[in-house]
Amino acid sequence: MDVSSTALTSTQTIDFPVDSTQFDWENLRYFIAFARIRSLAAAARVLNVEHATVSRRIAALETALKIRLVDRRSHRYELTENGERIAQLGNRMQETACALSRTVCAIRTERVADITLSAPPHLTTHFIAPHLGRLRERCPDVNVRILSTPRMASMARREADIAISVGRPTETDLVVRKIGTLDFAFFAAPGYLQGRNEAAYEFIAHDDDQEPSPQRIWLENAAGQRPVVLRAKSFDVQAEAARAGAGIALLPVFMAEAQAGLQQVPIEVQPLQAELWLVVHRDMRNAQGIRTMMDFVIDCFALQHR
Repeated sequence: MDVSSTALTSTQTIDFPVDSTQFDWENLRYFIAFARIRSLAAAARVLNVEHATVSRRIAALETALKIRLVDRRSHRYELTENGERIAQLGNRMQETACALSRTVCAIRTERVADITLSAPPHLTTHFIAPHLGRLRERCPDVNVRILSTPRMASMARREADIAISVGRPTETDLVVRKIGTLDFAFFAAPGYLQGRNEAAYEFIAHDDDQEPSPQRIWLENAAGQRPVVLRAKSFDVQAEAARAGAGIALLPVFMAEAQAGLQQVPIEVQPLQAELWLVVHRDMRNAQGIRTMMDFVIDCFALQHR
């Protein structure tokens, strides 16, 4: 359905109260996600749905509220003035609901803890997963859900209870602790490098959905005019491609050195380092289950660096 043909106008006043029995709060959640990112596709990725679903949810919310929230006249959705107002109110409502959820979770974790840990895939695979058996032995009352994504989950929106962030986060209401550093270097298969001069180097880069990562910027600066022939989100995929002779990849040193068939390539003048931070919302930091999980994560990284 083409919702752009509706008679609602961007300057129409909001006729409250809205009948709460006819109001689908899930539609508001989709609209808030879009308003925060200002992109249907990016909001869809965050919500793990198709972008058409986000569009349909926003249209349903407009119908329920009887106002125009977005302007569809351009190629991009733009918030109307009323859309901005509703987004601000919705954000405050969501923050209050999340604060309530955190408080309840903190109370519940005094007994059996169901804890979500967010961390990039290469860190969960190589630092956390090998030690989960020890966690089960020591803390049988802690049940863990691992959210293995490159983007750090939102603590404020309860996407996760604890997170490992590459780089210090800047959001408010977070308690952070530095737990290590991640060294990066260029690696390639020895056969790829044999007889190849530097001008003929080809590169394998990190594929970023939104803002370019420091690793991608570092690699593209080092590559200069030389081509990037492959992009992948996963460092494991990049490492395997480099080992297969597809090009030169910028990889975490701990991961590349543990694999046979990769050789470090001395391209960079200075090594790239990324700080690793353990992150928790301040409302959750004193819950017993959260403290147990935080101590476990700290111990995992301490063991890796011994």
